[in-house]
Amino acid sequence: MWYLPQFLLCLLAVQVQGHGRLLEPPSRSSMWRFGYGTPPNYNDNELFCGGLYVHSVINGGKCGVCGDPYHVKQPRPNEAGGKYGLGIIVRNYTAGQLIKTTVDLTANHLGYFEFRICPNNNISKIVEQSCLDKYPLN
Repeated sequence: MWYLPQFLLCLLAVQVQGHGRLLEPPSRSSMWRFGYGTPPNYNDNELFCGGLYVHSVINGGKCGVCGDPYHVKQPRPNEAGGKYGLGIIVRNYTAGQLIKTTVDLTANHLGYFEFRICPNNNISKIVEQSCLDKYPLN
């Protein structure tokens, strides 16, 4: 019976997902925390494609371009035109400028963040992954 608690712990470990939010510059889901008057997303640290099961099993490894579950109808909540993608510019930068970013990790599960941009000033135009892939931030 001594092995039962270890076995259950291993089962629980399979279900963990990374939790974190972009605070600088504020992400679309986190702007409300800085007084922007946008809809609050109390789960703004959970843009992990719907979780391990949804991402891997339901959506076959696919994820929305802004971290939303892939199967959600476009525009997804964090995409242009979605609940949080309202076209508000929170920071302005010039090409080649070194920028400061702050990520608040609320639970580290060995994930990572990638920063990409896509030139799009039209909230009714859905951004595609191919556009984001052209503009990685290094």
